[in-house]
Amino acid sequence: MTKQRLTLEMVQKYLGQEGKKYNGYVVFECPLCKAEGNDQKKHNLVFRENKGGLLKCMRKPNDNHGQKIYEAIMKKERGGNNELL
Repeated sequence: MTKQRLTLEMVQKYLGQEGKKYNGYVVFECPLCKAEGNDQKKHNLVFRENKGGLLKCMRKPNDNHGQKIYEAIMKKERGGNNELL
């Protein structure tokens, strides 16, 4: 089964943030880091549409924050419960 491709618009809509655009990527506040009391600079979550819709938390790449947020976005797109926490 192929993963559905994530778009910038989907990420912005889900997070309720515009994000800050750089050359080839957009940074956002990571809601999971925020819930842990981190990401005061609001730049932990990186989205790269030109890399197939890659969504990755740079503070905790091994905690799968990006994957968890991706799954919540896809669930919301399908009309399901999208709660992360």
